[in-house]
Amino acid sequence: MELLELPFEPASASVARRHVVHVLRTRGVESAACEDAALIVSELVGNALRHGQATRGGRVLVGWQFGDDGLHIEVTDGGGGRPAMQDGQNPWSSSGRGLAIVAAVAERWGYALETRGTTVWAAVATPTATSQSLDPQEYGETG
Repeated sequence: MELLELPFEPASASVARRHVVHVLRTRGVESAACEDAALIVSELVGNALRHGQATRGGRVLVGWQFGDDGLHIEVTDGGGGRPAMQDGQNPWSSSGRGLAIVAAVAERWGYALETRGTTVWAAVATPTATSQSLDPQEYGETG
């Protein structure tokens, strides 16, 4: 698993997002999947910063790993309890929808309460431009 150790501060969300998107684009992952991963990383890091605490050393950890079923993303903080989606959230509120967004975008998500802290993870499909089969008839090519 690749890992970023970032300072436990708000700027780390954008640093993590940009880094993960760069890695995905370098691997040829489709733009829509890059956007989904960027949104998930931003939400998970933001939640860790708002609801968790820093790891020993004042960090938040962002990890990712490619597998046969796509990309596994995880964010670990120093602990803050069990993550929970907000029910009945005010639609005009500027916060409180992070995990609902992750649940809507990710293939699946979950969390682990560990001695080192809380890890929240999400899985994202990562099709590449070359993994898509093209239908010749769709493009007027009949052979």
